[in-house]
Amino acid sequence: MATLYFDAQASGANDGTSEADAFEDLQTAFNSISAGDTLYLKKQPSRIGSNGTDANMTVNIASSAGLQTQIIGYGSTPGDGVRFETSDGIQVTTDFVFMANIDLYISANQPRGLRLQSDGGVLYNCVQDVAYAFGIGIEIVDSTAVKCWCRSTPGQTGNSAYRLNRGSMIDCYGEMVGSGGGSPVGIACAVGFRESRIQGCTVIDKRTSPHNSSVGISVTSVGHCYFMEFNRNTIIDFGGDGFNFDGGIPTGSNWSCAVSRNLVYNCGGYGFALGTGSNSRNNGIHLVGNATGSCTSGAHDGNFAGYHDGLLLTNGVNPLTDYAPNTTSGGGVLISGTYGFPDVTDPNNATRKQWGSYGAHNAEPGGGGSGGGTVGFAL
Repeated sequence: MATLYFDAQASGANDGTSEADAFEDLQTAFNSISAGDTLYLKKQPSRIGSNGTDANMTVNIASSAGLQTQIIGYGSTPGDGVRFETSDGIQVTTDFVFMANIDLYISANQPRGLRLQSDGGVLYNCVQDVAYAFGIGIEIVDSTAVKCWCRSTPGQTGNSAYRLNRGSMIDCYGEMVGSGGGSPVGIACAVGFRESRIQGCTVIDKRTSPHNSSVGISVTSVGHCYFMEFNRNTIIDFGGDGFNFDGGIPTGSNWSCAVSRNLVYNCGGYGFALGTGSNSRNNGIHLVGNATGSCTSGAHDGNFAGYHDGLLLTNGVNPLTDYAPNTTSGGGVLISGTYGFPDVTDPNNATRKQWGSYGAHNAEPGGGGSGGGTVGFAL
């Protein structure tokens, strides 16, 4: 289990064994990793990478059970939490990987951004900003993203800020910008065969063009599921549904799903659309303690729609025009005031604004002056 280093400006032995002798080529550094190693990536004076169609760094090593491999960015001292900055997509396909402190900016066509396919893997404190239309967002397969930040510029249906496949996301932020069309998704979630969880995340559609039928969180099933949990998330300004369980559930699948304490605001479709696809079957959904506001079209049963097996609904649902305080058991309530929550739209959390939610603290769209914010709690 070796500790290795990358620094494009190093001038030593180029063997990665120390900061002075660090690898000077990024792919060479990745090729040198073995299971259980730690590779430190030093931030350079300016962002490195080719930012082109071939810009796709890969990490693919033989896994060894119980050995965690680490790929960690740093500034001046390993462990300082500073992000390594690159314009090359990084694709990791190996188990038990902890990848942290990576900042990726893409403005040209690339096959991948940040992609972690890793049983037991974690993507932590990473940023991806995709200024090129049609670019894919952060992709998580069989692993977990924690405290990550992603801006996507979607150009067509099928694009997303995050693509989650049999994995989990905790305390992440995603936004879609630009003027592209289609019906993209904030978080495209495919579940199956293992537990999946999206918790404490915020997604916003900030595009300047009509938001069409964009969806906040879309859920499909790729097979039998053990358990899914969608907890304390905030979804804002999508043209379609806030949550959409789009009917990709095979008949006879055995799974359960808890959807609790989520906040959905200003979406053009349902706040929560469950089982609206053909031949769908949702087993054991527990929808409790959620709040919706300004979900202006297709309201059915108070912004909740669909036909389900074993469904429990106990949610606070206000009029379609806006939030209103209510006393529904398990429901939502609006509280006005000034709060100093971190602004999750800022990848460095360096600023604080006045609007947030119990789902995930986020800045009020368009800003928010002192004393002018509101805070919605989905209790």
